[in-house]
Amino acid sequence: MDRYGVGRGTIRDALHALEVDGLVKISHGKHTTVAEPSIATLIEKIDVATRVLLARSSASVQHLLEARIFVERHLAREAANNSSEAHVRELRRLVAEQRSLLEDMPAFMEADERFHSFIATMSFNPALVAAHRSITDWAKPFLPTDGAFPNEASSRLGGHESIVDAISRHDPTGAEIAMARDVSSANRCRISPCSKGHEPILTGRQSMTPSCGTHSHL
Repeated sequence: MDRYGVGRGTIRDALHALEVDGLVKISHGKHTTVAEPSIATLIEKIDVATRVLLARSSASVQHLLEARIFVERHLAREAANNSSEAHVRELRRLVAEQRSLLEDMPAFMEADERFHSFIATMSFNPALVAAHRSITDWAKPFLPTDGAFPNEASSRLGGHESIVDAISRHDPTGAEIAMARDVSSANRCRISPCSKGHEPILTGRQSMTPSCGTHSHL
C-alpha cells in the first residue's frame, strides 16, 4: 500500500474486480491466488446478463433455440466420428434408463439431459461441452415443462435410439439428421404451447426451425 500510495479499500475493490473477471480466486482466511481460466468460467460471466436478455426478448429466445439445434447437430456429428464401443454402450444404457422412467416425467427429462450431455463430451472439446451446458440451461425456461407432453416420451425415446444407431455406425450425417429431428421436436413449443397436432417445421435437407407449424420431409 505504501509503495503505490493506495488504501486497503482500493486494493480490496481491485481484487474483487479481478475475481469477477475470473482472474484471481479469493478465499477468506487464505492468500489470494491466480485463477486457472477456463471456457466454462468465462461463459459464467455472461450468465446473468444472458438470462435477463432472454426474459425480455422473444426474438433472442428464438435465436437461442436455433443455436441449440446448430450446436446439437454438430455434437452428434462429432460423436459419430469419435464413438467407441464403450461410448455406444453408455448411450444405450442412458436410453434404457429413460425407458424405465416413462411414468416419472421429471426424472425422464433429467435422464434426457444426461443423454445429450454425454454426447457433448464425445466431442472431446471443452469449449463445445461448456457451450452446450450453458445453452441447455438458458433454454430450459422456454421449453415445455416436465409433464407437458407425457404422450410424446416414447417418441423421444425412438429419436434417441435413432441417434445412437447412427453413432454406432459411425454415420455423422445420419446422426446429425436424427439429432436435428429430436431437438427440433423439443424446441417446437417455445414460450407458449403449440396448437394440438402441430409438428416441428423441417426446411431443406437437414435444417429445422423450432417453430410451430407443419412437417415436411427431409
